[in-house]
Amino acid sequence: MPAVRCCTSTPWRGTSAPSNPSSVCRTPGIGPGERLPDSVEAHARQLVTALRTHQPEGPYRLLGHSSGARVAFEMTRQLEQQGQCVAQLVLLDATPSTPAQAYQQRRGRSALKRMMDAIDSLEAAFEQSLDLPEAMLEALPDEDSRWQCIVQRLWQRQIVPASVGVEQVRTLFRVWETAEDNHERYQPGARVQAPVWALRASDRHHDTPAWLLDDAQWDWQPHAHFPVHVQWVAGNHNTMLNEPQVRELAGVVRQALGS
Repeated sequence: MPAVRCCTSTPWRGTSAPSNPSSVCRTPGIGPGERLPDSVEAHARQLVTALRTHQPEGPYRLLGHSSGARVAFEMTRQLEQQGQCVAQLVLLDATPSTPAQAYQQRRGRSALKRMMDAIDSLEAAFEQSLDLPEAMLEALPDEDSRWQCIVQRLWQRQIVPASVGVEQVRTLFRVWETAEDNHERYQPGARVQAPVWALRASDRHHDTPAWLLDDAQWDWQPHAHFPVHVQWVAGNHNTMLNEPQVRELAGVVRQALGS
């Protein structure tokens, strides 16, 4: 699930601490009673409120990966509107927006096709096949049977523990799908004053959409007042966060946060 990392003055409690103390803002909607945001702007407002409750005044340093990068950008825009300083914004392998045609094509896909999209994302993130061909899932009698099959395979591959049930996985899927829809509808607003580093994965996944092969789609410069620092890092969109590539990424992020 995409996340936004917020570097603040509060000590980091994780095991892979960056040089700056940090907190992780996850996508709302997973926990009991949490409301799913219906746009990137709403998502950012929730996280800005949480961030400023945790640390009322900046400077802040924000980092986001994938759709989380658009949320981090929007958080920066909103924080600056509130008179706060964002000292650094780091965007990991993300484009500012999605072409309308690409968005409409994805929206027109069937429930089964969207299920396969989620499976593809899981396989890419964990670098292993779930061996769940579309024809096999389509042959099952209903959606409940398909989800049961998917969860059993996740247990077998030890991607999730056996304590995670079907309904929890379906909830994660709904959150993922809503986050994808939100970020594909997003259009960046006013340019930000914060220094921006855009880190791009060197490798492309085998089924990367054609529009993502166009370098112009990755240009954050029209949305920033100051020159955007662009740097390539090892791995693809997902494996850049895995060992061993993440070690290189961590070094570049430390350099960005220290600049």
